[in-house]
Amino acid sequence: MTEIINLFVNYNLRFKNYVVDRAVDLYGNELEILFKNSVKYGWPVQITLKNDKVYLGYVDSTPLPSKTNYFDFMPLYSGYRDPVTKELHFTTPYETIHDLLELSGEEHKIGMMAVVIKQDEMLSASPHDHDVYSRFFDISHDS
Repeated sequence: MTEIINLFVNYNLRFKNYVVDRAVDLYGNELEILFKNSVKYGWPVQITLKNDKVYLGYVDSTPLPSKTNYFDFMPLYSGYRDPVTKELHFTTPYETIHDLLELSGEEHKIGMMAVVIKQDEMLSASPHDHDVYSRFFDISHDS
């Protein structure tokens, strides 16, 4: 009986994800599409807020198009952009705390680090690839 229930639940979750992804493809704005792709492909996202605060992490779930002006975000790092140069400085390594909580058997506390962000407070959002970021940073500081 458990196997049948699991098949039904898994089918419903896949169907729900398909429906939400399809709705975002048809009606979502650029941010919702970015978040859908982040969830689907496991991309981390870098978000810069209007106050120059920066988060790097993961969107928890694909948002329904135009349903809310807020989204849940699980940061791996946070920091700020220098007010003059706009250079990025990561100051808080959430990822280290994630690892420590997992090692101590307190995974249930990881969710307490989630951040709810208001879309109106965002200046930019983009997929983040550490290798690409590192290469760009190295090139821009060679001279």
